[in-house]
Amino acid sequence: MMDKVAILAASTANPSMTIRQGSDIVKTYGRSDVSISVLYSLVMQTVFTSHMLLASVLVTCRSLALCSFLASRSLVFRAVAFPDRAVRTLWNSKTARRMRKKIEYEFWTFILGPGGNALFLMLFWPGWLLLGIAGWSLMAYLR
Repeated sequence: MMDKVAILAASTANPSMTIRQGSDIVKTYGRSDVSISVLYSLVMQTVFTSHMLLASVLVTCRSLALCSFLASRSLVFRAVAFPDRAVRTLWNSKTARRMRKKIEYEFWTFILGPGGNALFLMLFWPGWLLLGIAGWSLMAYLR
C-alpha cells in the first residue's frame, strides 16, 4: 500500500539533479523552443489582428453599400417624381388655365357655330341606332 502512495506523490528530487544546467541539450533545444514559442505567439497575434481588421472592413463596406443604396434610391424616386410634379404645376398654372379656356372656347365656337349643331345632331342622333337595328333585321329577313 505504501508503494502506491509513493508513486502518486510528487518527486522530492531536486530538478537540477535530473537535467544538468550546462548540458548541450538544454542549450540547443531550450533556445529553439523559446524562439518557436515567440514566433508562434507573433504569428497568432498577426492572424488575430488581420482577422479583426478584415471583419471591420467587411462591416464598413456593408454599411457603406447600404447607405449608398438608400441615397441612390431616394434620388431615383425624387427624379421620377419631379417631372410629374412639374407637369401638374404647369397644367394648373394661371397662364395654362387661361390658354385652355381660350382653346376650349374656340373649339366649341367652331364646332357649334353655323352648321355645327346640325353636324352634331346628324352624327350623334339616337335614332341612328334604331335605324341601324331596323335595317339589319330587314336584311336578315330578306335573306
